[in-house]
Amino acid sequence: MSSCGNRLRRARRFACSLRSKRRSGRNRPAQPQFLKRDGIARSRQGMTYTKVHGMNTASLPADFAAFFDVWWWMPKPATSPADESDKFVGQDQIMLGVLSAVERDSQVSQRTISRELNVALGLANAYFKRCVRKGWIKIQQVPRRRYAYYLTPQGFSEKTRLATQYFSASFTFFRKARGQISELIEDCARRGAKRIAFAGVSDLAEVAMICALEFPVTVAGVVDPEQAGKHFCGTKVRATLDECGPVDAVIITHLSAPYEAYRALADAIEPDRIQVPALLRVALQQAASSEPEQQVGP
Repeated sequence: MSSCGNRLRRARRFACSLRSKRRSGRNRPAQPQFLKRDGIARSRQGMTYTKVHGMNTASLPADFAAFFDVWWWMPKPATSPADESDKFVGQDQIMLGVLSAVERDSQVSQRTISRELNVALGLANAYFKRCVRKGWIKIQQVPRRRYAYYLTPQGFSEKTRLATQYFSASFTFFRKARGQISELIEDCARRGAKRIAFAGVSDLAEVAMICALEFPVTVAGVVDPEQAGKHFCGTKVRATLDECGPVDAVIITHLSAPYEAYRALADAIEPDRIQVPALLRVALQQAASSEPEQQVGP
């Protein structure tokens, strides 16, 4: 009798489990269901299986992962004007800024670092944690729930390497920029130009001001609406080209927006009097690709 009773109870439990499964399947919505268990976000209908934090249940479709793989290996167009110096711009520059800030002030906050580097706070935190993970920065707790940061010997070595790379890229950019700007100013002087202007306040404009001293030309001014009223290399920055007086030629020196500077000048001066350095031509022509009817540069 006892064995028959056990079998009957097992049969009843099995029947109840079947009924509960049918009900759950009948009431289940069509959209994918995320099941959280032990920090694993799982889903159906082709979604990826991703291990996440217990509070996060987001997951990416498998099609998006394939698209990202294809996009990552696609050739990207070069949009930056300075080829050599741009090799350093990015993670190396942010890393050097973080290490320099910690060396300068052991109690510097990550918010201050993000403000000095002009990057988002989350990005500064990510690079700071990366420095800690690589053993370049050591964290020490001080009273009142504050932390002090110190550079390790490996951190000093990495900072020296990044600083050397930065100066090398800067000198390479200076040599290229000086050669190209000198050629443009020499060509302007050969054509009879006496007064030239530069469009855009930047490092390239500073190089151009130095190169102009070697030729029989006069710098009429520097045009930059965003920096108008300020002084740059002993010259007052003008908002428009008309404020510079008579101008025979203009050289584009705007690094961040050369195409916008060119378009603003094209309405005030003949296009053949606008000179564009070679290191800006790639970025400028890519920005002007949507307007093929307009000729960019001489």
